[in-house]
Amino acid sequence: MYERNYIETAEANEKVFRNILNDLVLNRDHRPLGNSIPADLSNNGSIEEIYRKHSSGERNDLFTILNFEVRDNTATLYFQEIDNSPNKGGIGFAVRYKTEKDGSVKFEMPVMDWTLKL
Repeated sequence: MYERNYIETAEANEKVFRNILNDLVLNRDHRPLGNSIPADLSNNGSIEEIYRKHSSGERNDLFTILNFEVRDNTATLYFQEIDNSPNKGGIGFAVRYKTEKDGSVKFEMPVMDWTLKL
């Protein structure tokens, strides 16, 4: 199983991370997998609570955050809707944001998508 471990990066860049989650919710009609993005994705819980709710445990048919990276003035969030049905696996996306020093973000583009076959 893929090890999802972005907590340290999210905690070190918490404002950016939360702003990206908020953008996904507010602009779900214009983001990949928009219909799968949960309305409570940008909740006010701790990073560990967000991780437990959206990355750990049985993830079948659920929006799942896989990874979060920050490099220079860009941040990338990797997520997938997992489908454990036979011959399926789910579809996933990585979305990139331009980041500012104050933690604000601007959506740039989806940078990749994939379909995973199990």
